[in-house]
Amino acid sequence: MQERNTEIACIRLGNTHVIPVTSPELAREFLRKQDVIFASRPYCMSGKLTSIGYLTAVLSPMGDQWKKMRRIVASEVLSPAMHRWLYEKRCEEADHLRFFGTGREDGGPGLEEEEYVDGLFTILKYLYGFAIADFFSWLEVFDLDGYKGIIKNAIKRVRKYQDPEINKRIKMWQQGVRKTEEDLLDVLINLKDSKTNLLLSIQEIKAQITEIMLAAIDNPSNAVEWTLAEMINQPDILDKACKELDQVVGRNRLVDEFDLQ
Repeated sequence: MQERNTEIACIRLGNTHVIPVTSPELAREFLRKQDVIFASRPYCMSGKLTSIGYLTAVLSPMGDQWKKMRRIVASEVLSPAMHRWLYEKRCEEADHLRFFGTGREDGGPGLEEEEYVDGLFTILKYLYGFAIADFFSWLEVFDLDGYKGIIKNAIKRVRKYQDPEINKRIKMWQQGVRKTEEDLLDVLINLKDSKTNLLLSIQEIKAQITEIMLAAIDNPSNAVEWTLAEMINQPDILDKACKELDQVVGRNRLVDEFDLQ
């Protein structure tokens, strides 16, 4: 681009057009002023497989399905009311973290947990990665780089543990065994439209649960790793944080959400 003396270009890579820019002014046009046009997720093999054909809120390109799932996630999953409602559940699960080390005799995680979490991280690693089939769609059937096989195997491992629990919960509601909503899965199962028809299909629920799990292990782990790395590099900040924890929380109980407000 420097040789051609331009700050914007359009490069065609197979079926995909890539538009690089080199100036802050043009970047602002893409990311702020015209972000509605350019914010849509791309059509790609990894996104399609993970979202079961673009059924979710984050991985789906803009369209009616994306609007529907985005509205549901914003109002039913990420709302302040839902956050408050799930407080006791979060505390319960935080307490369970202390016992994950009992899964094996050596104190490590259980084999099921290891397989499940490894599958999630494998999906994250290859999601929107470089796959030749995304640029030449007719090559997808050959899976020349092994990309499709890897991500399909990871999704299979994740759904091996998720799907039976989701199917079991749906059956409990259908048979009237379960009558009270206790978590996000119950909420998604019981969402209804204005005509009292179920709002989400079973596939939509399964796809959205997978997406929520990916978000749950991605952002928090990145934030914690970055914070710990910074504190290790700056011992004075680590010492200050430890003293503040002792002062605010003490050593006789676990840190609570309200301690961080």
